[in-house]
Amino acid sequence: MSIPAPFGVEPDALDTLSDLLRQHPNLQAGLDVCLNMELCDENGKVEHLIDREFFWLAHDSPEFFKGWPRIALCGKSVPVSPQALESLTGKTLTLECYDGLYEGQKLLVASKKEES
Repeated sequence: MSIPAPFGVEPDALDTLSDLLRQHPNLQAGLDVCLNMELCDENGKVEHLIDREFFWLAHDSPEFFKGWPRIALCGKSVPVSPQALESLTGKTLTLECYDGLYEGQKLLVASKKEES
């Protein structure tokens, strides 16, 4: 059973999530939060550090997401980690450019309070 999302999603972020939800049809997708991430070159040397909170869709077996609350998102019932749900509640999920990513890639971030 899923609940309505307790956060907003901007249209471009919704389009991205919809695309990501279709990428691995044999796996379950779940929305999670990441507090930072290192981007390394082919030799393992850190090229960029994303030192901020962002969100991403993890793909794994349904058992991996057991116990995660489920929200209605893009017409699907999507598990969301409790930490991501807490961080997103009352905010709006948006896409944001980040200098360390490949050209055209953006981060999913909680940028502002959801408008009432």
